[in-house]
Amino acid sequence: MRPRMANLWQFLASGHQRTLAHSYAIANVILICGHLRLFEENWDHLACDSTCEILKPACHGWMARYQLWNIEGEPSQVVDIRIPLKFQEIWLQVCQSLRFEIGSGWKLSFPLAISKSCLQFVVLRTAFLLKPASKTAEAKFQSVTLAMDGTDHLRNIWSDAREGLKPFPCSRPSIPPELQRYRNSWYTFSICFSPSGRYILFTDFEFNMETHLIVWELVRGENLEVRQVASACHDIQQNSPIRHVALHPSEPLAIFCDRINLYRWTFFEGESASLAST
Repeated sequence: MRPRMANLWQFLASGHQRTLAHSYAIANVILICGHLRLFEENWDHLACDSTCEILKPACHGWMARYQLWNIEGEPSQVVDIRIPLKFQEIWLQVCQSLRFEIGSGWKLSFPLAISKSCLQFVVLRTAFLLKPASKTAEAKFQSVTLAMDGTDHLRNIWSDAREGLKPFPCSRPSIPPELQRYRNSWYTFSICFSPSGRYILFTDFEFNMETHLIVWELVRGENLEVRQVASACHDIQQNSPIRHVALHPSEPLAIFCDRINLYRWTFFEGESASLAST
């Protein structure tokens, strides 16, 4: 298997799934490519002068598969559902996150998250609430899209008109094409749940741009809804994605870090953020 193809298989097989294990249950969510062979072929032809368009035909037919096992006593699978994903959501993610990284090659990001209860999960920017099967009804789910419209820049990033990766114009022929590509702007984000599953925290990353932080509250009812609780923009000086994010179990407090600094964010309803580094 060629090196780039091996990286693709790793990306599809393990890089874009999330598993959460407890003493009583195991949950797993994974993305399934609807046209794997086409994706393989196009991925293998990515080059330093490629654009996102090369992967566009393979953005149709994707699904998210969510599985839940009860492991109290004899393990048994209680949920196995497949959720069709819209072409536009996959295509937008390709436009946002396709990049070439020196030393590791081509990469894509497909953020996923599972709540501690195993009954809530997020695929890209859509939150799902699972209703397990009962004696009279099969398992089903509700869903809601997280609105990415807090700032003009955020609206532009999440616009359907976003074009994505383009060859970087460079007037210095001595710079290798791979390094030119490396300088291209790309965008990615991460999602996590609070321990109670009540809140969802969103953080994003774009080189030389402020990081957006948003907290939504999941509102359960006849239809699943989200209510934005707080938001902030912060200049992460190290130009690296936020990592190791955690929400407090009961207080409006988030902790996260970049490559060097540790940050504390205290958020309140109807107010902006109080963000401090230590």
